[in-house]
Amino acid sequence: STQSTWGFDRSSFMAQQIEVRDKDAFFECNQKHQEFKTKLVQAEAKLQVIEREKNRTQLTLRECQNLPDSANCFKPLGRAFLKQPVQEMRDDLHRHLRKFDDEESQTENQKAFCKRKIRELEASIRELIVPPRR
Repeated sequence: STQSTWGFDRSSFMAQQIEVRDKDAFFECNQKHQEFKTKLVQAEAKLQVIEREKNRTQLTLRECQNLPDSANCFKPLGRAFLKQPVQEMRDDLHRHLRKFDDEESQTENQKAFCKRKIRELEASIRELIVPPRR
C-alpha cells in the first residue's frame, strides 16, 4: 500500500509538493514525531534486554533451588569469583528479579507514553496539511 502514516498517498506526495498551513509547526511536529519514534524503538529494545536478563536470572534461581543450604556458590565478579552461601545467592537473585520487574513496568509506561504522543503528533500533522484542491 502506498498509504502513509499521515493519511495521504506517498506517490502523489512525491509527485507534488504538499501544502501546509504552518510550516514551522509542521516541521516541529515532524521532528518531535521522529524523536518519539526513536524513544519507542529504544524502549522496545530495553524491554527485550530486560526479558532476557529476567529469564536468565529465573533459570539460575531454579538451579540454585536444587542445591542444599549447606552448599557454597561462586558469584562472578569481573574476572574473579566470590564464594558465598547458596541462600545469599538466592536472595541476590530474588532482588534482581524484583529490580527487573520494576524496570519492566517503568519501560512499559514509557512505551505507552511514546505511543500516545506519536498518535497525538500524527493528528496534529494531519491537521496542518491542507487537503489537495480538485
